[in-house]
Amino acid sequence: MWRKGCFPAKERQSLRGYRLSNSRGVWLHFDTNVTPLKNAEGQIIGFAGTARDVTAQIKWQNQIEFWSFRDPLTNLYNRRYLEDAIRR
Repeated sequence: MWRKGCFPAKERQSLRGYRLSNSRGVWLHFDTNVTPLKNAEGQIIGFAGTARDVTAQIKWQNQIEFWSFRDPLTNLYNRRYLEDAIRR
């Protein structure tokens, strides 16, 4: 059942934005790729995959987004934020 839910097409799957908490309670972000391993009859007998820690990348993306709407000197919202708020 689990295999059918994760691999409906029985092909490689990519999971982006996967989060795990480490032993200290810190959230780490991962991008993963998983490929089913098949026997001669085409049945799934296991999985092989990789995981890449993208925690630093997510942190920088969040910082860039934050500063795109804030003035770095005053920490107040900037003109871009005002224009975006008016459009909404």
